Amino acid sequence: MGEYPDMSLGDAREARDKARKMLKAGRDPAREKRQIVAKATADAENTFEKVTREWHKLQKPQWNQKHAEDVLDSLVTGVFPDLGHIPIKEITPQMVLETLRAI
Repeated sequence: MGEYPDMSLGDAREARDKARKMLKAGRDPAREKRQIVAKATADAENTFEKVTREWHKLQKPQWNQKHAEDVLDSLVTGVFPDLGHIPIKEITPQMVLETLRAI
């Protein structure tokens, strides 16, 4: 449920009651918590830079070497400083527009 003092006694009781209701409904609260944590971890690991580098690797065989280098250099200098560290699901069109305007 959590550790004291991070979780108060009242919050712990509320979490316990919620877990009991889930068990009665045939759901495993521990498994669901693990799934939520795993999803959050996967989302956090899928940053814009990581996904873009994977895309670049897939596209590179179709491009000549100079073009592939230019594309990556442009991303490294113009895009990754602003968006590279952000999970891909959290990037909004407005963020992309601001980055493109800055370039």
